[in-house]
Amino acid sequence: MPHASDILNARLGYGLSRAQFAQRLDVDRKTVWNWEAGRTPMARTTWAAIRAGLLAVSVPTPNLMRRARRLAHLTQRQAATLVGTPQRHWGDWESGRARMPALKWALFLKLAGLPADLTLDYDPLQKTKGLYR
Repeated sequence: MPHASDILNARLGYGLSRAQFAQRLDVDRKTVWNWEAGRTPMARTTWAAIRAGLLAVSVPTPNLMRRARRLAHLTQRQAATLVGTPQRHWGDWESGRARMPALKWALFLKLAGLPADLTLDYDPLQKTKGLYR
């Protein structure tokens, strides 16, 4: 588990305000304040993603999520487990009922071995962007 000072230093290292940091992590500003004050612990998966430099800014569309999961040959349950979230959350994200946090998306791409700039026209056989048929 990270110490409060580690979290503060990570946020400052990214040059982000608490509000910006919270937005990228899909938590509220008060949660970040509690982490930095040492009042509540940060989840291990969140800390691992931050340390790996996965503070992504883009949020995937439901179609892109579905395509990425299928490219990785994962079920919704397996994909959810990979990023440490309940299956119902993955289902909500993939159906468009809720927005997937950008950090979870970046973590999923990294752990699934997919490119960080994955698009719907990604060709997994050539591992390049291009028209996918």
